[in-house]
Amino acid sequence: MHSIYELQLLTALSSLVIVGVKDLITLPEWLRSITFLRHLHIYDCSDLGCLPQWMESLTALEELKIASCHYLTSRCQKDKGEDWPKISHVPIIHIDGIQLYKYNKQKFNFPPIFSWLISLSSTVIFEVRYSISFPPMNLK
Repeated sequence: MHSIYELQLLTALSSLVIVGVKDLITLPEWLRSITFLRHLHIYDCSDLGCLPQWMESLTALEELKIASCHYLTSRCQKDKGEDWPKISHVPIIHIDGIQLYKYNKQKFNFPPIFSWLISLSSTVIFEVRYSISFPPMNLK
C-alpha cells in the first residue's frame, strides 16, 4: 500500500486524479513540487475547503477538473470566487461538469509519436491509502 505522502517522490507526474479522500482539508504541500503536472482532477473530496495559494505556481497545469467538492464549487467560480485568482492561469477548467474557462497557451506541440514520452505516468488516488498507476495511453 502507498500513502498519499509517498507520492511526493513522483515529481515528474503529469496527471493526478484524487477521488473520495474524505478527510482532505487542503491539498498537500508537496504537490507544488510536481512542476510537470498538466492535469489535476479532484472528485468527491467533500472536506476540501479551499485551494492553496501556491496553485498559481503550477504553471504547467493545462486542465483542472473539480466535481462533488462542496466548498470548492463556489470558491472557484470564474471572476467572482475566492479561489479564482489561484487557478485563472489554467487553460481548461471544469467545475461540476461545466467548463468555466478555456484559453490557448502558446506552446510547442510534440508529434503524436512522442506522446508516450511526455505522459510518463498517471496516478489515481482512492482514499489516502491506495494509489494505482496506469501506463500512458493513446499511443498512435
